[in-house]
Amino acid sequence: MDADSTLTLAEAAKVADRSTSTLRRWIQSGELVATTGNAPRAGGRAPFVIRAGDLFQALSDMGVKPKQSQSVHKPPQGTAAPATATATPPAGEVAELRFAVERSKLEHQAETARLRLAHGLERMNDLERQISMLRSQVARLESEAADWRERHDAREAEVRALRASLDLPWYRRLLGGPVAQLEAAEG
Repeated sequence: MDADSTLTLAEAAKVADRSTSTLRRWIQSGELVATTGNAPRAGGRAPFVIRAGDLFQALSDMGVKPKQSQSVHKPPQGTAAPATATATPPAGEVAELRFAVERSKLEHQAETARLRLAHGLERMNDLERQISMLRSQVARLESEAADWRERHDAREAEVRALRASLDLPWYRRLLGGPVAQLEAAEG
C-alpha cells in the first residue's frame, strides 16, 4: 500500500484499529482528511474515501499507532478469504509509508522553523528601529540638558553679582551712585 492508495472508511478503521464512528468524528473535526466517493447505484450517501498517506499522517499527528498486522486489501472476487487469516503488508510498503510520514513531519517542522525565523527577523528589525528612535531621543534630550545647564550657569552668575552688590550697608545701597560703587570695589 502506497501513500496515494485510497481506502474506504471500513478499511481505514481496520488500519487505524479504531471504529468507523471514531474516524467519522475525526473527519468532522478536521483531524482526518477524506473525500466522498461515488454514490451507490441503489441510492444513499456516498461513502468516504481516505488517502492512505492522509490516514497515516493524521494517526502520526494524534500519536496513534496504525495496525500493521492486517492487510486492508480486499481478496480478489470469487475467492473467499479465510476468516482467521491475516496477511502482513510487505516490509517495503511499511517502510515506504513510515518514510513518507517521517518526511511529512520533517517538512512540517522545517516550515514551522522557517516561520519562526521570519517572525524573529521581523521582531529584530522592529527592535532595531525602536533602538534607533530611542538613541535620537537621548541625543535630543542631552542637547536640551546642555542648553538648560548653560542657562542655569548664566542665572547663577547673575545671582552672585546681585549678592555681591547686596553686601553694601543699607544706607549705601539706598544712596547708590559713585560712592557706593567705590566702596563696593574696595570691599
